[in-house]
Amino acid sequence: MKFTCTVDINAPLEKVAAIYGDISQRTNWQKNTLSYEVLRGEPGEVGAKSLIRFDSPQGPQELYETITVSNLPHEQSGFYVHTHTENTMTNRFTALGPNQTRYETEVHYTALIGIFVKIIAFLVPGKFKQQVQLQMQWLKEYVEGKFDGSSVEFTPESQI
Repeated sequence: MKFTCTVDINAPLEKVAAIYGDISQRTNWQKNTLSYEVLRGEPGEVGAKSLIRFDSPQGPQELYETITVSNLPHEQSGFYVHTHTENTMTNRFTALGPNQTRYETEVHYTALIGIFVKIIAFLVPGKFKQQVQLQMQWLKEYVEGKFDGSSVEFTPESQI
């Protein structure tokens, strides 16, 4: 399963990429992220491996991230491993003007593990895309100074 999500952010490319790349800010805008712990390497650099703990309707979850491309402010990509999925994610940032940036994410699920996840992917594949779009919206609102925690909600309906 492969899909792309896009959001335009009203801020300069350098600002958007700096906030995205600063892991100390990750829990500020990713509403469901509980912690982001670097296990190996330098944060955001190729080969860095991190453990991301996040909340979900099923309870706390863990996701392992390995950075595969680090070329900010233009791109950062990674490989992600969860109990039920494996995927690659390519995040690209493009200046549309001096104060506007396009943030595009391409996700490719390389493994779906377990019958429940396979059923969800078959019946409602849009749930996977919906979660990515939601997190991109959170970044947009945070960068634009409009993130107050109420405009985009983390709900069971937005999760798989």
